[in-house]
Amino acid sequence: MRAFAASDTDPGAASSVPTLPVDPVEMVDQAAATLERAMAEGVFRHRIDLLLPINEKEFDFGATESIDYPCSLMKEYETAINLTKLLFRKLLGDDAGVEGEPCGVVTNAADTLAAVVYPTANILPQIRKLAEKEGRALLIVNPQWRESGQIVSDFGIGPWKKAAYDFLDTFEPSYVLVEKRIGAPGSVDISSGARFGSGGVLRYLRRFPGEYQVFAMAADGSSQQIAVSEGMPDYRESEAMIARGREAKLEIFERAQEVSKGGEAEAPEAAAAEEVAAAGGAELSEAAIDAMDAVMIRRALISRGLPSSGKLAALRKRLKEAACKQG
Repeated sequence: MRAFAASDTDPGAASSVPTLPVDPVEMVDQAAATLERAMAEGVFRHRIDLLLPINEKEFDFGATESIDYPCSLMKEYETAINLTKLLFRKLLGDDAGVEGEPCGVVTNAADTLAAVVYPTANILPQIRKLAEKEGRALLIVNPQWRESGQIVSDFGIGPWKKAAYDFLDTFEPSYVLVEKRIGAPGSVDISSGARFGSGGVLRYLRRFPGEYQVFAMAADGSSQQIAVSEGMPDYRESEAMIARGREAKLEIFERAQEVSKGGEAEAPEAAAAEEVAAAGGAELSEAAIDAMDAVMIRRALISRGLPSSGKLAALRKRLKEAACKQG
């Protein structure tokens, strides 16, 4: 995985530029070192977001292009559990026990450290109970609740929502490594025939007590820091960071276009389909739906509030029916 250096023209350049982990083990090493520092400073409630080595990242942690058939939720959970157990070994030097699925509680024998892995909103009472014990550090690892982008929160409304967020705000986002796809970078620009001419794939890294470091990625795993942010950037802020990076002619964006030339060019219908899937609820033609892969179809179904599980043929038919009704 190649990392381009931040330059003087980089809008997010810092005096000491952190590096992205090149594999899951290095990621866990970073997380362990970060937690040790945070706990030494008296912070004992932590939120940890790990980039799971699943799907395209199972064999190449730097990969950014989605595969056609994502793994099951159970494999996601098992991967998160295994990373958490490795984190415990790094921190404590011994193995940890696990209870429950698909939300697990990991604890060490001395019960000085506990982690709730892959929790959903309905697990919040259990997390509150675990937090009551004094002298035990508590981690929330890869929570599955959504905190934005919907009318009704996963934690309800009014006082229930406020109480939930007040409690969750007591957890420091000590280590964060997540990836987001901004726009439709894989689409072909019909006029130029090039891919990655707009949008981008970003990875966000935060290590206590620092800021969020934002890295742009290329399909070969190359990366370059393009910005820093006090908080986790939202979608629009991420778009603006990419725009500034492109305007500054950062090397990573040229690299992303260069490595994408080795693949087959998408048909115009496929390019349009990815753009629509990224945009959400726009209209889709049958030709565009036929050009979509499984990931794009699922993304389009989710954006319309429709079920996204099942065989690809059934999903494609479901999306066509929804598009027909919408039209």
